[in-house]
Amino acid sequence: LTQDVTEAHGLPAYEISNHARPGAESRHNLTYWRYGEYVGVGPGAHGRFVENGRRTVTVAERMPETWANLVEAKGHGVTGGEVLTRTEEADEFLLMGLRLA
Repeated sequence: LTQDVTEAHGLPAYEISNHARPGAESRHNLTYWRYGEYVGVGPGAHGRFVENGRRTVTVAERMPETWANLVEAKGHGVTGGEVLTRTEEADEFLLMGLRLA
């Protein structure tokens, strides 16, 4: 029903749960689903980017006050991260791509 109603009003599905007029799709979300690179900024933010040919994950402190203290002390609030294995990269690529299938 949702697909029919939104499409009838010029808002076709461009992802499993999102609709938009052609050309007005969310670039923000499409970056994730196309497995693009992004930097997460702010408490609890996650990032994914390629460094030295490998996909790197960053994780920022979740608690706003602690995050702000880290930014003041270190210049950033990143508290964790890792370089993904090729298998992990492939898994993420597949799962994100399913949103567009």
